[in-house]
Amino acid sequence: MAISRRKFVACVAIAGLSIVATGSMAGCGGAAMPSSSSGTGADGDDIITISMSEQGESERERLTQADYAAYFNEENYPKVLEGITDKDQNTFPEVDTAMPLSHAEVGGYSVYKLENDDATCTLFYIHGGAYAFGINASHVQMCEKMANRLNAQVFMPLYPLVPRGNCLEAYAFLDAAYEQALAAGKPIYLMGDSAGGGLSCAFAEHLRDTGTELPKGLVLFSPWLDVTMSNPDIASYEDEDIQLKSYGLIELGKLWANSLDVKDSRVSPIFGDVNGLPPTLLITGTKEIFYPDITEFHQTLKSAGIKTQLVCGEGLWHVYAAWDMPESDSTFDIVETFCKGI
Repeated sequence: MAISRRKFVACVAIAGLSIVATGSMAGCGGAAMPSSSSGTGADGDDIITISMSEQGESERERLTQADYAAYFNEENYPKVLEGITDKDQNTFPEVDTAMPLSHAEVGGYSVYKLENDDATCTLFYIHGGAYAFGINASHVQMCEKMANRLNAQVFMPLYPLVPRGNCLEAYAFLDAAYEQALAAGKPIYLMGDSAGGGLSCAFAEHLRDTGTELPKGLVLFSPWLDVTMSNPDIASYEDEDIQLKSYGLIELGKLWANSLDVKDSRVSPIFGDVNGLPPTLLITGTKEIFYPDITEFHQTLKSAGIKTQLVCGEGLWHVYAAWDMPESDSTFDIVETFCKGI
């Protein structure tokens, strides 16, 4: 499917969310898993399955018909690159929030904050968007939902995006923004989705290595953990994934790495040392292109003795919690329980 420049621009908000709906594979680890009548079930203490509702099935069908994966294939990637080159995507969306919203400049980049004078903790949320697309309304709404559940204030840093920015520039900014969050003197949870989930994980490794105070926990929604997309199991998802394709992701990952090797742990945290990381909650759909890496990383954390839980949305897609449906509510229940229990 070829796309016009006009159609690409119209879909930037969707592409920025990096949404994925893929073909068939059952359960975490490739095997069907039990789920209770409430929609969640456990496979041991470290894996939780969320079953798909009728609403989720309808939404998946709609996404399947949309075929957003075309924006990341080899034919259309040049148009994607042209679009992000012509217009800076790093802007804050127009979105209504019940919580007061403030803005500050840190090192030339923006940090937005959902204010809560009575907050008992801080969420430091790094948004997704393939390192090329900015924060969108769904990200902000997810943050507010979690803030309400956890009685939190939320820092949302707008880190530099490709092709204007790169990984090392983002770390310099995030260091300064994180210091501001630490200054609030409250427990911090580091969170992110998709590219932002991968960056959150890599940033946690960086904080450990620099001796900076670590977050109390990591919450990663469909994290992009390896920009090389070299896991051979990904091939079984490639043809069925109608939201993302490896080709475009690999190219954007190279831009993000810039002077660094794409396997540098600051770029692809799956290659990093996980020892000493805080408790980590991983959330994935079983039908998304990052699923193989996420399940592998869960096992890596377990082997290193890191407290970790893996949430598998049965039949669900990339960052499915951004949609208003029962599966998302169940996932935020798990996030709340996890954060309050560590």
